[in-house]
Amino acid sequence: MKTMVEALLVAALASIVGLAQSSIPCGQDLTEKTQADPKALAALETPGEVFFTEDFESDEWADRFFDRYGLEEKRLALETDTNLVCRGKSSLRCVLDQGEGATTSVCYWFAPGYDRVHFRWYCRFDADFDQGNLMHFTGLAGASGTDRYAGMGGAGIRPTGFDRFSTGFEPWRAWGRNAAPGAMNFYSYFPAMKEDPKMKGKFWGNSFVPAREFIPERGKWHCFEIMLKANDPDQENGEQAAWIDGRLYGHFTGIQWRKSDEVRIKRMTLGVYIHDNPKQNVVHFDDVALSTGYIGPVEK
Repeated sequence: MKTMVEALLVAALASIVGLAQSSIPCGQDLTEKTQADPKALAALETPGEVFFTEDFESDEWADRFFDRYGLEEKRLALETDTNLVCRGKSSLRCVLDQGEGATTSVCYWFAPGYDRVHFRWYCRFDADFDQGNLMHFTGLAGASGTDRYAGMGGAGIRPTGFDRFSTGFEPWRAWGRNAAPGAMNFYSYFPAMKEDPKMKGKFWGNSFVPAREFIPERGKWHCFEIMLKANDPDQENGEQAAWIDGRLYGHFTGIQWRKSDEVRIKRMTLGVYIHDNPKQNVVHFDDVALSTGYIGPVEK
């Protein structure tokens, strides 16, 4: 059984090539079209059933997650400084030490899973946050079977359609062209993903980048939400979408995530992995929720 850190260390190698890809291998960018169509936007933002929430207000918060990398070392802990809390009395602090493979993360498993899941979280990158180039962030994963770690060590391997699929929503520095922390994009694994042109037989995560990129402001809380919708097994009708601070940021359709309905969305990952961290970095999270429909920002 692979641990979270083992999987992420392998994924780091994938990021070197995979994050450099900017073309969309399949699917259609409907972001601007959906934004301009009130009916289409309302359909995409239809509420569902919230089946998980975590606001990091309890000392027992970690008991809900099956993988908690950095907890024992206190790099993953509750933050009680009111200046670093989004809402309530505490938030989750993730400390990334300088060096290779800097990781703090938690994973939540919700088998038997769903065919559509919305994942919302609040995030604050420290005012001096700078990961250098390569970083992985939060996301959702589909898997077959009952292994909570299924697919977490599959970097560079194209899913068969009968085993797994995944997407992460993460910032991309574009080798220094984007200011820290980087422009938000999807980093996805699925059966029709592109092979790396320089490494035959290797399939690193493919990027889905909206036409109008957004770089989060450091030192400020942002509300992120992603939607992952599995396709019918014999069709290319899967989707993914993202919202930032309550506004639709990206909407991609026509994706074949799977070839069997036994592969369902079952795992959420909240955390940060930096391939070669140039300095100590800190990220805070708060107000996490999972739902079968649109969630939106917390009402204030």
